[in-house]
Amino acid sequence: MSRGNLFLRIEHGEWDFLASLDRDAAVPFDGAIISDRYLAPYPEGHRRHGEAPDRLVDELDDLHVPWLLDPDTARLGHHLIEQRWRPRAANSPIAKAVPLPLSPKLSLPSGEAEALVDATAGVQLRSTMFASPYLEVSGISDPRFETNLRLLELSRERAGDRTVVAYLQTMSRYMHDGSAAAAGIALAAAGAEVIVIRIRRFSPETATAQNLFAYAQLVAAIEGTRAVAVTDAVGRLGPVLVACGADGFSSGSFHFRSVPDDLCPSGGGGNLMPLSWEIPDGFASAPRGHTAATAPGWVRCSYPKCPAPTGAESEVAVRTHNLHELKTQARLAAAEGLAYAARLRAAGPGYPAEWAAVLERLQQLAA
Repeated sequence: MSRGNLFLRIEHGEWDFLASLDRDAAVPFDGAIISDRYLAPYPEGHRRHGEAPDRLVDELDDLHVPWLLDPDTARLGHHLIEQRWRPRAANSPIAKAVPLPLSPKLSLPSGEAEALVDATAGVQLRSTMFASPYLEVSGISDPRFETNLRLLELSRERAGDRTVVAYLQTMSRYMHDGSAAAAGIALAAAGAEVIVIRIRRFSPETATAQNLFAYAQLVAAIEGTRAVAVTDAVGRLGPVLVACGADGFSSGSFHFRSVPDDLCPSGGGGNLMPLSWEIPDGFASAPRGHTAATAPGWVRCSYPKCPAPTGAESEVAVRTHNLHELKTQARLAAAEGLAYAARLRAAGPGYPAEWAAVLERLQQLAA
């Protein structure tokens, strides 16, 4: 994989947005991540019952964009999963494969681990990558981590020549004590080629210097192996993590800019703020309704034909521009590395300045 990749975290029903993208222009993202629950068959009683469940994949294929499955199995370990999930999510072959809630005992010779991996394999037949199901862990001493290693082993056996992907989902405090880094290294040693990092109870776009430094250390630990790190649902912090060494990151064009705080949320995707424009080189946003002349700190988007703000913008226009900016920054961060700190400094005070200080500290430690 090349560095500086932007993965679009696909939202439910986002096929119309994908279909609206200009086929004559560069696609504003490099790959996509789709939750299993957005590919599940529509159950009886659903207004889309009988429709093809994989329209999102069809649109991505039409754009010639690779995609990666998120088996979304961490939530299946929640003790209230059967009360909280929605009917379509409950209709997923993965959710139906084993008794719920998932237990760490999946790693024992019960046949449940095999059933879970086989169901996951069936959902991602059209992907060039093979994602292993997973549970949230606190570190390598967590019994659930043994389960994840077993699931990864079975996934490797079934992946063939496809890239093997492991998810490392944990909570923010385990970044700070080194537990997450140890788990990432162990997943790489077990054969994961790509490790997707999901940090719960963490707000990426308002990350403190302390949290960013801990995340950077986690990324460095994984990138020091033969695996590459992709940071999931991190919004505009993503390019900063690329500068710290991550291969890439994921974000939605609106939602999915953080991992939900709840292990098993009732819905939604990590962003309660109104849809707004990403300010080029600003690491901030401007409300819809602004024009280029009135949006604070606005400079022209680097993408040709970008609809960045006219004052009468559509939701599609805002989403498209936001991906333009995230992809532009991802490329710049990959090219500049820790020197990306200067670009953050130029954006002014606030979080960009805090993040710049972390990159500068990392530069000093590397010297």
